[in-house]
Amino acid sequence: MTTALRTTPNPPAVGPRPCATVDTDALAWAIERVGLAGHESAIAETLDFAATQPVSRVLLDVLGDTDAPDVVRIRAFGKLALQLARNRR
Repeated sequence: MTTALRTTPNPPAVGPRPCATVDTDALAWAIERVGLAGHESAIAETLDFAATQPVSRVLLDVLGDTDAPDVVRIRAFGKLALQLARNRR
C-alpha cells in the first residue's frame, strides 16, 4: 500500500541542484497514517537524495537502520525532512 509520492523536477530557475524524487511532505503524511511499513523504497530514495545534501549523517544512519524501533526512525525522518526543507530555501 504505497501512495503516489513522486514529484516533478524543480524548474530550471532553481539551479542545477539534484532533485528529490520523493515528496517528503506526502511521505510524512503516509507514515503518519500507516507507519513505516510499505514505504521502505520511498525512504531509501529519500536517503539517497539526502546523502547528497548538507544534512546530519546521524539522521541518515538512524533512518536507514531497519533494526531500530519505528518510533526512533520516524523521529529521524521528521528531523531529516526539516533539514531538507531548510536546504531548499
